[in-house]
Amino acid sequence: MVGAPWRLLDLITKPLSDIEYLMFGCVCSTWRSFVAEYRKEFMASQPPLALFLSKNAGIAYFYSLFDQRLYKKIFPSVTGKSCSGITCGYFVLEDKCCTADSQIWLLNPFTGHELYFPRPPKQFCRVILASLAMPSPQYVLIAFSTWCPYLQFCRSTDISWTVYDYSGKFDGSQENNHWKIIDGAVFKGKIYVTTTHAGIGVLNLNSHPYVTLLKVNRNAKWKRVLCRFLVSGFW
Repeated sequence: MVGAPWRLLDLITKPLSDIEYLMFGCVCSTWRSFVAEYRKEFMASQPPLALFLSKNAGIAYFYSLFDQRLYKKIFPSVTGKSCSGITCGYFVLEDKCCTADSQIWLLNPFTGHELYFPRPPKQFCRVILASLAMPSPQYVLIAFSTWCPYLQFCRSTDISWTVYDYSGKFDGSQENNHWKIIDGAVFKGKIYVTTTHAGIGVLNLNSHPYVTLLKVNRNAKWKRVLCRFLVSGFW
């Protein structure tokens, strides 16, 4: 559908800010298709947004350097919840008082898309969201902990979490016998992780999860630091 309507939509969206552009794609299926096709090119030309989040996670402010305007987003039904982070453009909202039926609520502030997952059974410090083809596309939430060797993940089609104790199983070298996963990021359908020994690997979520460590040129100083990912392009 690349014709006169497409060129007209291009003229309409050129002067928009990044937030207005994303909201433009929520109007109808035709505009949504246009935004999805050209979003990467458009967002690459936009300056970053500054995010200010209220303590109770009920209100978020986005300051656009593009037009020096402040955008306000009010979230519904966030009483008793707090925001523990952002992953792939979704706010991670958790219950302040955890119970047996507590959930993790993922909310995209622009599109309004929501995802719900049960709370992981083991302690965790952060979660990341992945959209993988397995073989049909589905969402996967992965929980990491820096103090225990547990990997937890839950697919959008699962009713419970898969908990895997990876101590001594991901790598046989003496140096990495006791390493732990501390961070993760998703890129082109692959899940990359970093470890407490500054290792970088690719995580495979099959019935027996495993990490393939990558060969990285590094010096002795690098082995003594914590390695984390810097990810852009969330929105």
